[in-house]
Amino acid sequence: MPNNRNAQIPTMAPNSLPIAAVTSAASGVLAAILFATFLGPAPSTSASLLLPKFLYATFADLCSSQTDRSYTMESAAERPGAVAEVISTEKLSHVPGKNISLVRVKFPPGGWSPKHYHGGSVTVHVLSGTIRSQIEGTPAATYGPGETFFEPLGAIHIFAENVSRTDSAEVLAVFVHDEGATLTTHF
Repeated sequence: MPNNRNAQIPTMAPNSLPIAAVTSAASGVLAAILFATFLGPAPSTSASLLLPKFLYATFADLCSSQTDRSYTMESAAERPGAVAEVISTEKLSHVPGKNISLVRVKFPPGGWSPKHYHGGSVTVHVLSGTIRSQIEGTPAATYGPGETFFEPLGAIHIFAENVSRTDSAEVLAVFVHDEGATLTTHF
């Protein structure tokens, strides 16, 4: 066993901090700056932006809870509903008993679709506007034109909403389902 009695212990200059303490302090300051930047109010003018504006919304979405909504209306009954229109339903010849259906869903300004599930798997493609959506067990997410999200068979769709109070939004939903299945069932 080596003899450590004569080992030199590093000494520090008076009024200095060990490197670990300095690193920890710097990390804390950086965390505080990031916290204030992302969670503070978004700058009101483009000249005062420290980060691109889209980062504010993205971080807010990540921090939002299921009960956090883009709108504060008195009740769900007062919000305009989304309107679904089946465009086509065709049999899948290579998969007996299965159909594919295309459904256009229009969301008026502030419009929403309450909690529901589907009788098949659904891929949703945003055609226009911005949709905020949440599938049970996942955080709410926001999708813009050209973006898609997937709802597997049996998933509970907590909500979908048009985040704009002034512009309509529209999506195309592609369902793969059993022949005769009910496409959407609301709670």
